[in-house]
Amino acid sequence: LALRTANRADLGFDPRGVTLFSYDLVTQNYGKEARTAFEDRSVERLEALPGVESVALADAAPLSGVMVMSEVSARGPDRQIDGSAGIGSVSPGYFETLGLRLVAGRALSSDDRAGSTPVAVINETAARTLFPGTGAVGGTLDLGEAAVLEVVGVVQDAKYDEPLEAPAAFIYVPRAQRTFLDRTTVLVRTARGGAVDASTLKRAVGELDGDLPIFDLETLTQVVDSRMN
Repeated sequence: LALRTANRADLGFDPRGVTLFSYDLVTQNYGKEARTAFEDRSVERLEALPGVESVALADAAPLSGVMVMSEVSARGPDRQIDGSAGIGSVSPGYFETLGLRLVAGRALSSDDRAGSTPVAVINETAARTLFPGTGAVGGTLDLGEAAVLEVVGVVQDAKYDEPLEAPAAFIYVPRAQRTFLDRTTVLVRTARGGAVDASTLKRAVGELDGDLPIFDLETLTQVVDSRMN
């Protein structure tokens, strides 16, 4: 079991060395701009910790039991395909932190901010099912509610809801442009592949807001193991 959960070929991402925790700024009365500013400061603070290699934010970690689904219409040069996909907002560095390989186009970046062109990165299954026979990069995704996203990249498939699930379509959007859940999940990868001390993480976030509750602090390997049992 331990070998299986550590095997990137099974999951599509590498859980080893990733510690995660969550907080909810909305229930703490943070507005949209204050929430974005706090998240940016928290990433900078955590990246400065000894041994930390990268930090990323997301609505939820993979296999956390939290999954947001969306109806989507994919528009290519001469066709439109309707379907559904999992969807989540992530920060720049998310793919690097989880070891997700970029297949085509580009990853999300700090230039993908509020007011810039709404964009998305999709996984291989979404590219194959929503844009069959054509390149997905440069296509558009219509999520309804006047939300039309330009596909700028494709990343490898991963497991999102269940470790043994069949390949499923997934869409990643920049957190600076849109979020889907009130909670923020923070993923911290260490250079040595070990876990970050919980008290160190709590202290770093507490220096920014001493009243902010932190919950679900665990390693990503623990999350995977709990979903495998």
